[in-house]
Amino acid sequence: MNGRRRRHDCGMAVSEALCRRVVAPFLTAVLCGYAAAPAGAQALVPTLTLREYWRLDAVAEDFPAVSRVLVGRQGRMAVPITQDMELRFYSADGRLEGRVGRRGGGPGEFQHVQNLGWQGDTLWINDERQRRITFIAPDRRVLRVAGYAMPEGVSHLQVPDAIGARMVAFNPGAFLTNGTVLGVADASPDSSSEQRAWGGGRFVVSVSQGGHARVLLTAPAVGDRRWAVSAEGLGARLPFAYVPQIAFAGDGSLFGHVTYRVSPNGSGSFTVAVFSSDGDTAFVRTFGYEAIPLITSERDSALAAMLPSGGAVDGAMAGGGASALAKAVRNAMPRFHAPVDGLLFGVDGTIWVLRRAERGSGPSVLALDSEGRTFGILRLPRGSRLRQASATDIWVTEADEDGLTSIVRYRVFGPRDTSANPRSPS
Repeated sequence: MNGRRRRHDCGMAVSEALCRRVVAPFLTAVLCGYAAAPAGAQALVPTLTLREYWRLDAVAEDFPAVSRVLVGRQGRMAVPITQDMELRFYSADGRLEGRVGRRGGGPGEFQHVQNLGWQGDTLWINDERQRRITFIAPDRRVLRVAGYAMPEGVSHLQVPDAIGARMVAFNPGAFLTNGTVLGVADASPDSSSEQRAWGGGRFVVSVSQGGHARVLLTAPAVGDRRWAVSAEGLGARLPFAYVPQIAFAGDGSLFGHVTYRVSPNGSGSFTVAVFSSDGDTAFVRTFGYEAIPLITSERDSALAAMLPSGGAVDGAMAGGGASALAKAVRNAMPRFHAPVDGLLFGVDGTIWVLRRAERGSGPSVLALDSEGRTFGILRLPRGSRLRQASATDIWVTEADEDGLTSIVRYRVFGPRDTSANPRSPS
């Protein structure tokens, strides 16, 4: 079946004891949003289990590294193959329907595929290098190619809170069916050292079809001391930290981010904030967790990869700002792993909080409904990354030892689901 092979159940159902070990450190009883537990006890979030539905094998499909999988409302997939500047389209059951694109400058050709998403059933692709947007119909025809520049309305926006001088860049994140564009705008920095290192701030901006622009949200600062350091105009992201990114729903109806805090004793919280396309707050939910300490070898390896001589200031780093930055990185290195690794909007209004893989296991994912209530937690196979999801199905990429990436669709089962009564895929 064109590189696909069915498999047996992945065997991810877990015992209550394991659930307590995995879930209890993840959420506190007060915040989990489920039935009340006895006083002083941790309430258990239901554990979701997975069963493989189909697989697009890396070798059979001739996939290189695949980092994005876009799933439409009917389960159809668009897979960017950035190595070839090509988009491959697959049916909901994993059959190859066709290909669009190649490297070049003509219609339907790309130089750099950055963002892409859905406008109804039409796929849009942002080629940042050529500064243009390509729209592709459901039958894979190139509908139109529109040149793209900094919207005039954005360049004239006043920078909120005096963070920076003016808006200097705009990166589209979603195209609404009414013609409105949502995206992230960057402001030029002011004269301070920290601002020079990280820019003047990021903002979620809405641009109407008529060109009117307005700021919807001041995004978490890239240079926040929880995940970055700066010194004398230079900046570096801290290893093992997570830099919050703005995530957009595929249809542009929602956007949001996840941030976190960790105390010196390892207790902390992460906060999921979700907003509607007009900037209204949909929900803000905070979850408690116990952080996983970094071991000395992890810290040392990260420093060695970032800085010469494992962080020692030698001749190559002794000059001015580089020396100060090396010292700042050593002093600010986190003591704990970040609890989160991203936010993903599902195709059905669900929201998924990605966690980094723990030692010796695959990453876990917390599932929220459209109002931010938890409805489950699942553990992905090792080497997997969640790319799209719904309450009934998830799509992941799985990398092998050679770095080749397969795409796998799993069925999702709740605690009361059985093989005789499965949730139906779209």
